[in-house]
Amino acid sequence: MKRDPGEGVKDILRNEVGYRCPVLRCERPYLTWHHFDPPWRERNHHDPDGMIALCLQHHKEADGGAFTTEQLGALKKTSAAQDPLPVGAKFNWLRRDVIAVSGGNFYCNFDGPAIFVDGIAVLSMRRSDTGMVLISVFLPSLSGESRIVMVDNEWATEAIHEAKLRVPPSGKRIFADYPNGDRLKLEFRQIGTQAQFDNRYRPKQSLLDALPADEADYSNRIAERSMTFPLTTVEVGIRIGGTVIDLTKSHTGDSSGNISVGNWYGGKDQDVTLRQGSFGELIQRYQLEVPAAPISQETFE
Repeated sequence: MKRDPGEGVKDILRNEVGYRCPVLRCERPYLTWHHFDPPWRERNHHDPDGMIALCLQHHKEADGGAFTTEQLGALKKTSAAQDPLPVGAKFNWLRRDVIAVSGGNFYCNFDGPAIFVDGIAVLSMRRSDTGMVLISVFLPSLSGESRIVMVDNEWATEAIHEAKLRVPPSGKRIFADYPNGDRLKLEFRQIGTQAQFDNRYRPKQSLLDALPADEADYSNRIAERSMTFPLTTVEVGIRIGGTVIDLTKSHTGDSSGNISVGNWYGGKDQDVTLRQGSFGELIQRYQLEVPAAPISQETFE
């Protein structure tokens, strides 16, 4: 049996502690899984009744005997889950150059919004006073309910016991999945070589074959970019439940078969349609179906 439990057990443990470490005044959201009743060394198991979610520091302390079985059991019953509070933290990935990957396209050297949905910036980039790239992400929703948001690398969300929030202790990714189909998946990556970049981000040949001839030569478009390795990427996946908007690292989802992949947007480029556009232009560009209840600014006020 592997020591790492399955996602089903992890979801139970995350929800139990309110998606943050339950030790008093800790509240870190980057959780690990501690076996304490009985300890893993005594019996290999993934019984959630005998496990608790803790941050990495308090997990190590628990392994060293800092907490008794009774104390850990009490934390499970009196944790932050009993008094739901917002959950949040900061991604400490500070770089002078970051390539954002979303919808199968690449965004770099932005100072402002990169992608709009109905006039709302869902992906923005800016530089700090020290020249570091900071990322902001907003997840729109037709539900009218609060969703996760990230501003300048700091993310936060209200308690979401009906949703799934996964934030590994590596501190480089976050996954939020809501019952109505809304989803945010964000991950920072260090890419060491051109071969690694191509292996991760080169569009599938079937997608390239469907593009017009002047857009299908991925190799030439990459050659035009002078990339210095290693480099940092941030993959931003956004799905809006109840619509056909589905931006992954590899494609833009729609219902028509129209695709746009492998494009580079940034700086003062004149072809940044998504950056300068709106939900209406996004629909026109990708021939998307208009949802029965279009997203509007009033949804978020």
